[in-house]
Amino acid sequence: MNHIPKNDLARRALAFATLCLCLTVIDCAVAATGPTMAPTESSQTADERFWSVLHGADYAAYPQALAAVEAALAESPEDPLQNAHLGWLHIWHLSEAASFGASPQEMSADLEFATRYFGHATELDPTEARYLGFYGSTLVVEAALLRDAGKAKVADSTLNRAVRMWPEFNLFTAAYIHSSDPYDSPRYATALQRVWRNMDVCVGRTVSRQNPDISPYLSLETSVGPKRACWNSSIAPHNLEGFFLNFGDMLVKHGDVTLARTMYANARRSRTYSQWAYRDVLERRIIDADANVAAFRDFAPSQEGSVRLMGQSNFSCVACHRSSTHRGIAE
Repeated sequence: MNHIPKNDLARRALAFATLCLCLTVIDCAVAATGPTMAPTESSQTADERFWSVLHGADYAAYPQALAAVEAALAESPEDPLQNAHLGWLHIWHLSEAASFGASPQEMSADLEFATRYFGHATELDPTEARYLGFYGSTLVVEAALLRDAGKAKVADSTLNRAVRMWPEFNLFTAAYIHSSDPYDSPRYATALQRVWRNMDVCVGRTVSRQNPDISPYLSLETSVGPKRACWNSSIAPHNLEGFFLNFGDMLVKHGDVTLARTMYANARRSRTYSQWAYRDVLERRIIDADANVAAFRDFAPSQEGSVRLMGQSNFSCVACHRSSTHRGIAE
């Protein structure tokens, strides 16, 4: 895929956050509902390294995690979880390419590998909605980069199936991957509708579109069942904060500044907000919301220091998954 223009790749790569999802990703303790593999020493090491670098936002230790997962997969190539973990590591490397110092060639390879491994994970366990959602998102990016209408239809169909399988998880997946689309495009309008629906399915009712205050629904928090994807967890310690940072950003890009400020403020309702590494980002967003409308619409990957939509930022994954208490393996 080296023929893909650098700026196109960078723009789409930075939107890969949705793949990061700011939702509970593949947890080895609650992962596949279908085929499972007996844990081995190498798979346990891979799991530990995977979560350690992610929760620690430990970019320097990324190669160690990648090597550990590759070793586990070489030992058990039909393990759907390790296939998914390898796909996810490549997505992280792609979506936060600036933090990793990734080259355009590495970014192209990341996309190819992510598509391959999530595709294989989906084949191995077609009942796992998270694998399918990630796979559909990689297809969206490939279709956009190649300007392939046929592949775009396949990508949309894949994401729609994933949404039907687990709406609390994959409505966000399907929305976030389109956060870099033009603000006045039909796909962006659909993405916004999906984020609204995500709130609705999480609280079990239609949230007010005029005053979407999350406070009345905080008592619904759960760590079990499909709705666990809606809340903070040991896997995504700041899922709630990241969800509302992204939602606010998408509303700002659309021009709904007043609603955006309410949505940003929802992040403050989280019990862990004071521990969140990116709370200063959100507080600045509230102040600068009016100015950010144009910034989010006109963002170009080549503009150093420009304000970026969360889905195009260098914290697009770790905003939800970075732990305030975790120590990375490189420390």
